[in-house]
Amino acid sequence: MQGDLQVGCTLTIEVPISISEEAEAEGLTLQYGWHRCPTEPDDSAEWTPIGSTESRYVLTAEDVGCWLFGEWKLLGANGEASKEGATEASDECVRLMAEDRENLKAAILEGKAEYEVRTQDGPAKLCVTKQNISLKSRFGGTKVFDLSATVLSCDPEDPAGLLLATQKKPIACGLQKTEERDLLVLTSKAFSQLEGEASHEGKCKVWEGEGYGEYFGYLYGQVLLLYEGADAPEDKDGTEPSEALMLHGCKTEAVEEDGEDGPELSIADAGGEVFSLCFDDQKQRDDWKEAIDTRNDPPAIARASHILLKHNESRRMSSWRDPEGREIKRRTKQEAINLLKKYKKMIEEGKKDIATLAEAFSDCDTAKHGGDLGWFAAKYMQPEFEEAVLALRAPTDDEEGELSDIVETASGVHLIQRTG
Repeated sequence: MQGDLQVGCTLTIEVPISISEEAEAEGLTLQYGWHRCPTEPDDSAEWTPIGSTESRYVLTAEDVGCWLFGEWKLLGANGEASKEGATEASDECVRLMAEDRENLKAAILEGKAEYEVRTQDGPAKLCVTKQNISLKSRFGGTKVFDLSATVLSCDPEDPAGLLLATQKKPIACGLQKTEERDLLVLTSKAFSQLEGEASHEGKCKVWEGEGYGEYFGYLYGQVLLLYEGADAPEDKDGTEPSEALMLHGCKTEAVEEDGEDGPELSIADAGGEVFSLCFDDQKQRDDWKEAIDTRNDPPAIARASHILLKHNESRRMSSWRDPEGREIKRRTKQEAINLLKKYKKMIEEGKKDIATLAEAFSDCDTAKHGGDLGWFAAKYMQPEFEEAVLALRAPTDDEEGELSDIVETASGVHLIQRTG
């Protein structure tokens, strides 16, 4: 895969010359496909087909912040693939040009982005605001649509067009430039993120050219809204942000040596554009770094700790504690359940806590961390496990989280305590 990973640039799938020659000589068809993923790829990454079947693909607003890979297939007359291959996933995610980043920031701070468009019914003005999306026809009449991350999308049939989703047929809107289309799509996605709760908030200092200025920040996905002053605004909904950072395609790096103003955090994209933040202490810096690094992750729904005991009916009869599975293969399900009941009684009587027992007995490698699974997103755990966690009472300032009864999954039997 060749090309610059920047919106507006072209990527190309290059197949071996022998494959191209074989296709031409035997009258076969070379078919291409492109896929994107919004999180850094790993074995569990979910790739979404883009739809293009050409060897060349022009990156759009919908690709910003995503990783891509391409694939090819050599198809016979019957449509079956005789050979196929794929590129490696991109090393970096697709980034914004500096000018596009500034235009998006201006739209966020102004609270709207609007352009003249061409529709089937004639000229109109398409306006994206924090509240909704409106399409005002030059010949009268305005249609208003609910804001969402998917209401605007790039039109694959028009390099400078977009599709406005409706309950019926999408409305095709043509613009003068691809930059205008991309800005409208990015703005609608950003405003839809701002409708939710901030994933992190707190005071920070932002480099302003000659020194750091004090702000209070709120992180919404790819957008960091900043309000002047070290304290949270009294009426955030009624106060306009004074600054904003667009984090699309950016990574963070903690500066090793603390500056005069405190621990620093560098935020940069692959193109070298850098934002610098500074904090009162290292914990603030580390909390902000983690929040920005995980901004693309699906929202967490709960946190829990558990003890897993495997038995001779478990799907995989080995564990970090018992690699050969000698003890697990001898343990029946009922024996495992009886042990967990014993551990539960010890916790309820205050003799032990779940962390101590997990470290001593759990077959899950989270035993090394006291059984702590951390925060997890929906559908991340086995269905029976997730259902059991969500049924438990979450902890409060005065009371620990609820302890479960014995929970059975394909992995074994669990004793779970909800911790968040």
